[in-house]
This record gives sequence, structure tokens and C-alpha cells, in this order.
Amino acid sequence: MEEHQVVIVGGGPSGAGCGRKLAELGIDTLILERCDKIGMPVQCAGLISPRTYEMAGAPTPILNEIHGGTVYSPGGRSIHLHSRSTKALVIDRVDFDRGIMEGAVKAGVKLFEGAGVVGIRKKRDGFVLRFETEKGVMECGCSYLIGADGSGSFVRRNLDFSEPAEMLLGYGSHGTGADIPDDECVIMIGDDIAPGFFAWIIPEGPNGGARVGLCVPSEIGSPAAFYRKLLENPLVKKYLEHYEAGEFISGKIALGLIDPCISGRCALLGDSAAMAKPVSGGGIYPALTAAEALARCIVEALETDNNSHEPLERYQSFITKEIRPEIHVAMTGREIYKKISPENVDRAFDMMNSERVRKYIMEKGDIDHPFDIAPGLLFRAPKLASLGLHLLPSFF
Repeated sequence: MEEHQVVIVGGGPSGAGCGRKLAELGIDTLILERCDKIGMPVQCAGLISPRTYEMAGAPTPILNEIHGGTVYSPGGRSIHLHSRSTKALVIDRVDFDRGIMEGAVKAGVKLFEGAGVVGIRKKRDGFVLRFETEKGVMECGCSYLIGADGSGSFVRRNLDFSEPAEMLLGYGSHGTGADIPDDECVIMIGDDIAPGFFAWIIPEGPNGGARVGLCVPSEIGSPAAFYRKLLENPLVKKYLEHYEAGEFISGKIALGLIDPCISGRCALLGDSAAMAKPVSGGGIYPALTAAEALARCIVEALETDNNSHEPLERYQSFITKEIRPEIHVAMTGREIYKKISPENVDRAFDMMNSERVRKYIMEKGDIDHPFDIAPGLLFRAPKLASLGLHLLPSFF
């Protein structure tokens, strides 16, 4: 049985990013990826911030630059935003994921594709993992285990961790023939569109290529049914009358950070720890941020031969200080949003649809930290607070 200092379950951006950092720091690291090919199947709309692109260090082409968009309320009100600066990048997620993994392998990570973990056993100084391959069931041991295996994490479900507060189901397509500005997204909210979340149209460039999709809470029902209904919406038809879907994608997003996300010598990372932003569902940026912190914590533990009960406490402290506060605020905001009536959401759009507010959003808005603009937004549109204040007692 092979022994490694660290085994990472999951070869997505969080697992590959952490593995690369560990290998660069001289740690013997193995990544077990259940799929036969990194990046497959595609489960993401592929919209990230320029900051995230730089952090990933993946040599993948940028398909399009987004400078703004139009957001529609349940009643059809709209707010149009446009900036001179690039607010988001459209990428090919397969190329992106493979680019990060190539960097990890180049740094010294050992990668085993087509290796689905089916068992985890604790031992005195680490873990033993059983995983299925085309050649049969195999085992490996490790001193530290990282669960980076997505929203349905096997590691999380089989060790001492809680489950996410909420699960979103997503469904969408890549296609051609969309009539949409080359550098602007369309976002639509409302119970008739995507109850509890939102729908999107993302342009892939100047040729009419687009990504269309939505997410809904798992208890709502089939996201595919809402997707089909979305295409028949009169508001959407003006953008997608000639749209022809090609590739269809689906996926899950776990919300509500796992706390704690360590257990002895095991740590959760990325979607396994439900690190996605509750407002947008984006999870690559917080995952890559946490991945570097986790790698440094493990290196320190190995160098000091740390055999304490919780050798990964520094990682948990980082999550508590740097990741948890924003997710907690966003989850509270999300719960308030879900309880506000469609009529009040329309009123909120009316309050925000001023040049002063739009200018502020485009200057200060950050898809990696969406709630950072909340104080400034309330200062410029103070009546917004009244729409949710009456709901606050139900959270205490």
C-alpha cells in the first residue's frame, strides 16, 4: 500500500490548487479524481472575476470580457449597469480546470484519474482510503486528508462533519443564436423564473454564442423544468428567439459553510465545505483563497510533527476569520430575500434605479465580495432597509 503525506480527494480547482501549493512546498501529495478526465462533466456557467483568474494561474484562454449587464425584477423592472473596467471573465471550465491541474502535476503532484473513493478508515496517524479503479479496488494511506470532492462530498459524509444548510440545483446550456450585447450579461429573478435564486444569459463573445441557465433550491423541484419554462418567458424570448442549445449542463451548489470544516487530520475545502457565495453561487475564489491557507497549515503541522488533537486548527481559524463572516452575512441576506414579496423586490429595483446608485454599484461592485457594497448602497438608497427590517425578528 502506497503512503503519502497528503491525499486530496477531488481534482477540481480547489483540490488542484491546494495540491499545487503543497507540492511547491515539498509535500508528497496524491490527488484522487473519480472522473476519467479532469474538468468533466462541466457543472458551472464559467464566469469568474479577473482576480480569480490570476489566482488560478491556469494558462487557459479568456473567451469574453464582461463589463456589465441588465438585471430584471419579478415584475419586469430592469436596472442596466455598464462599466469601462472588466467585471468578469467568461472561460472554458474544462480548459480552466485542466490548466490548474497541469500546474499541480508540474509542481510534483501525483494524479490518479478514474479513482472513486469508496471507503475511508482512520488510523493512529492518518487515514487509509479505498478507491475503485478500472483495475479493481486499491488502497493508499496518508497523514493528512483533504476533502475537495464537491457538493456531495464522500469525505464529508463519511467523517465527522455536518451537512450544508441548503443545496441548489442548476441546469443550463451552451448554444448559439442569442441576441445579447457582446459584453453584458442578463440576470433575471422571481418565482416564475427561478424561485429562490436567479437565471442568467452569459454572452460567449460577438458571434451570438451564449450560456443560459438557472439554479433553484433542491426542494423546489426539477431545474430542467424551470429551464424549459424560462425559454418560453416573453422577457427571455427577446434575447433567445433564435437561440439553439447545444451542450446541456447540470450541477449542484452547496450553501452554508460547514462549521467546523476540520476533524483531526482531515479538512474540507471548496464545495465540500460549502464555501460558495450564497448570493451568486460562485465558489472558485473562496476555495482558492482557502486552499493556500490549508496548504501552509499542513506544511507547518508536518514540519513540527504536530500530533495534537486538532493539528489543523490554524486552518479553521483562517476560515472563521476570513471566509465565514461574509458567508454568514450573505446567508442571512439570502433568507431575508426569500421572504420579501415580489412587489417589494420591484420597489427595491425602483429605489436603486438612479444614476447615483448605478454608478456606485459599477464602481465598487465586486462579484467576489458582493456584500461589501451593502453599507454604501443603503447610504445612497436608505429606503431599502425598510423592505427587510420587519423580517429581522424571525432570525433572532
